Amino acid sequence: MTARVASLLVGTLALVGGLWLVGRHPNTPPATTFVAQPFPAIPALANVTQPAILLTTWASWCAVCMAELPQKIAYAQAHPRVALVAVNIDTDSTKRAAVLARLQAPPSTNVYWLNDPSRTLAFGTLQGTGVPESFVLNAQRQLLFKQSGPLNLQGGKFAAALAAAQR
Repeated sequence: MTARVASLLVGTLALVGGLWLVGRHPNTPPATTFVAQPFPAIPALANVTQPAILLTTWASWCAVCMAELPQKIAYAQAHPRVALVAVNIDTDSTKRAAVLARLQAPPSTNVYWLNDPSRTLAFGTLQGTGVPESFVLNAQRQLLFKQSGPLNLQGGKFAAALAAAQR
């Protein structure tokens, strides 16, 4: 009985997989191809000279943000063609200042800090839904990638989008 169930399961999976392949549109780009999407004009980005931007929203009370920010800073420092633009949504300037004092040493020429206590940039302009949110922009300031929630900095679509943004 177990072998028969396993055989039916394998057959069903093969059929579903085959239907998925047949049902794909012939012009569907591969997973590592990114179609640039329009991105809102943000005046602060005019000062950024790097061809690729990792824009992230964060708050001092967000545990995921506090875990990821040092990693994102290290990533930007190791990749000088990538700028990190970190948009803080804290309404308490004391908490924001404490985090920045801890994170900004040593200073970096490709890490930019924006304050958004009114949250109009994060939740209005960027149409965010929470923190953290991460966006990858190319040299034309077009959106290649967006991730709500935790971000895998080690690879996947994020790394592919940053590589594409630097071309």
